[in-house]
Amino acid sequence: MIGRSGMKLGILLFLVVLSGVSAFGHKPLPFGEVHGDASHALLVHDTDVSQVAYFEITAVSPQYWLAFDAVKGEGLALQIGVPVIDRYRTFRPALAVLGPGLPAIELGFAIPQGCGGVILSTQAVADPPVFHEPFTGTDSWTLREDTLTLPSGGRYFVVLFSPHGEAGKLWAAIGEKEAFGLADFLNLPGVVREVRGFHEVAGRPAWLDTAGWIVFGLVAIAFWWTFGR
Repeated sequence: MIGRSGMKLGILLFLVVLSGVSAFGHKPLPFGEVHGDASHALLVHDTDVSQVAYFEITAVSPQYWLAFDAVKGEGLALQIGVPVIDRYRTFRPALAVLGPGLPAIELGFAIPQGCGGVILSTQAVADPPVFHEPFTGTDSWTLREDTLTLPSGGRYFVVLFSPHGEAGKLWAAIGEKEAFGLADFLNLPGVVREVRGFHEVAGRPAWLDTAGWIVFGLVAIAFWWTFGR
């Protein structure tokens, strides 16, 4: 009887920690990869699922490309922001959405043949709101949020860039639905470390130590349930 109660408590603790993953909001796309043009774009699946790309614009890497396949009339939710770091207070990057059925567009770099596009500029944003992400303990200026209706089916691209060639860090999120699983839970410590490093925040959030003790407790409960009864 006690063993069953212990197992129930372990399961409850696990669910509490796992539910905290959903507080993270956006599922991070892979860090540190180079996706500098259309032919090397990162293919994103399930664009209704909230996913975020972190990117630092430099002279060597001026663009970051995402690609996805859409059907006619599909909605595309987008967000763009920059870390709350003083040197980026006036940094205003942009997103370009490229694909079939969009109006003709001129950019300072090559785009795939047959693609039109729209630019989501942030240049006019004077006083962006601050978004605090409690799970990673980081702050961002959210520059804009948009939902586009895609006019045709086919391959589309989202490009992160700086219209004036400035260097700086930004993130862009695609999709709105939260969807996390066990693998995301297991990868959390590394994700938190990467995101905090991107925002230049030292240390780690206090909840991570608590989660470590919970995981240790779960392992102990499972070990006792298996071998100690």
